[in-house]
Amino acid sequence: MSEVKISVIMPVYNARTLVSHSIDSLLAQTFKEIEVIAVDDRSTDDTFEYCKELYKDEPRVRVIQAEQNGGPGKARTLGIAQAKGEYITFLDSDDGIVPDAFEKMYAVAKEYDADVVHTTGMLIPVAKPMPEDLMSLPADRLCPTTQDKNAPSEITVIPEDTGKRIDGWLMHMYQGNVWGKLFRRSFLAEKEIVFPEMKMMEDIIFSLKALLTAKTYVQMPGDFVIYRITNESTSRGKRNTAFVAKLIKVMLQNNIEIPRCFNSVEYFKDHRDYIKKTMQVITMVGESMYVGPAYQKLGRQTVENDPLVKEVWKEFFGEQAEYVSDMWCRNMDRLPPMPDELDVYDSYEYWEKKLEEYHAERKG
Repeated sequence: MSEVKISVIMPVYNARTLVSHSIDSLLAQTFKEIEVIAVDDRSTDDTFEYCKELYKDEPRVRVIQAEQNGGPGKARTLGIAQAKGEYITFLDSDDGIVPDAFEKMYAVAKEYDADVVHTTGMLIPVAKPMPEDLMSLPADRLCPTTQDKNAPSEITVIPEDTGKRIDGWLMHMYQGNVWGKLFRRSFLAEKEIVFPEMKMMEDIIFSLKALLTAKTYVQMPGDFVIYRITNESTSRGKRNTAFVAKLIKVMLQNNIEIPRCFNSVEYFKDHRDYIKKTMQVITMVGESMYVGPAYQKLGRQTVENDPLVKEVWKEFFGEQAEYVSDMWCRNMDRLPPMPDELDVYDSYEYWEKKLEEYHAERKG
């Protein structure tokens, strides 16, 4: 096996029907100097055994298993510890990636000696029914969408100014997914960038720390990752009280963990107000996409009186739980109506319209 230049880390959990298509899209890259580290997060089905058997003769694929279920962040951290590549990237076990993605991204990384290469968009598959193998879809069924606000139209080196970078992040100029990016492995080790002990939005913290500490951070226009829209991921659960209880607990844990994560970032030591601003943005994302729609769908009385929700408030606030719960519900009641964006994102009609608009613009 030739020298590994890119290590691709893939957390896997109960993904037997989809994971092979994602791994195969990586093996089909025109850039061959890669390794794929599939980290099974203690699947409850036979995903781990299936992958081990399927790729036992493929030297570029390593299938390992976590000691216990810990979520995608812990699985990725385990993969980073095993990685040998010059650069590290990530892909989810139900997504795909276009064949020349790594060839283009690595060329940019070497040209600019980049710590991070950050691509600005992704491809949304538009098909009904959605195929297990996203790579089987023709190009005209993939809808490009740019995630970064005011994304550059050409390769851009972001100025090495931490204040301007965090201001840009607060304005949503740099999306927080870890896929679609290359991270220099030595840079991650030097800056001690790992995934925090969080069940959700851990990728946002990881990406933000990389943005704020990288010497050379390159934004690259490109739509390489084919992102499967689904409501079956960790953050896209059912809209019931158990889901709300889980999200409240995650948000409360984040309020503890996020300041810890940023203690190692020099800029925050003299700009503590930015930690508060950062937490407000992350909280807003959680409220607008997850907590708010579920709360409004179920109603205050249902949420407030649910035993699971009460248990979470008591765990964190003890005798003050009832007071804090009441204040939180009051705040949630003040929020404007929040349509369930996850249902929109999972809508074939929504993305079909976007795809039609994209093709119309190209023809025009």
